[in-house]
Amino acid sequence: LSLILRGVLGLVRSSCVQDDGAYFCDEIPQSYPDGLSSLVLRGHNVGVLNSTVFISENLGSVTRLTIQDAGITEVTSGALKSFHNLKTLNLGLNLLSQLSPAWFSQPAILQTLTLNRNNITVLEESMLLRLTGLTNLNLAGNMIQNIGPTTFFNKTRLASLDLSNNGIQNISPGTFSGLAGLTLLNLTGNKITVVSPDCFSSLTGLTYLDLSDNRLSSINPQALPLISTRIRLDRNP
Repeated sequence: LSLILRGVLGLVRSSCVQDDGAYFCDEIPQSYPDGLSSLVLRGHNVGVLNSTVFISENLGSVTRLTIQDAGITEVTSGALKSFHNLKTLNLGLNLLSQLSPAWFSQPAILQTLTLNRNNITVLEESMLLRLTGLTNLNLAGNMIQNIGPTTFFNKTRLASLDLSNNGIQNISPGTFSGLAGLTLLNLTGNKITVVSPDCFSSLTGLTYLDLSDNRLSSINPQALPLISTRIRLDRNP
């Protein structure tokens, strides 16, 4: 299912085409058919996405929701409460500065979260709290400078983490503790100058680590994973 919205999300006149489980809309419909599995919305200058936008029992079957490049500045608490089985959420290319588990009715069900190219500056544990089912997290192209020491606590299922093209300068020991299931970590295009010893020691399943295009003048081999990991260090001083 795909739902494509062009224009302002506040409109309620429906212009939709259904193709099996796919649903394509130019405007937000007043109602939704049964059996939908994926919605893809596009709009402009949406602003705040609040709890009155999606109100339908039929949204409970949707597992994938995409709203890219729509000018979303905020998602309020409960805005996605009608999506009881949401496993994939893509809000890339918007203007969001915050992420909250309060968006969801069932945060533990979410598996893939894409928030690339937004305005997030800080990453903290509270932002990912209760998102325990995450396997893929894409935060590339934000403005993240700081990562809280317990941000990824209890994210044992996370396999892919993309933090590329942010403003990260330092990675403290323990930042990635709790990510024993991580296989891919992308940190390219940041401003990292130092990698602390044992920074990646807990990443026992890591197979790909990208530290290219940073500001590393040297790196202690002990700071790198002692496993069969492909490591990129090109485009550093």
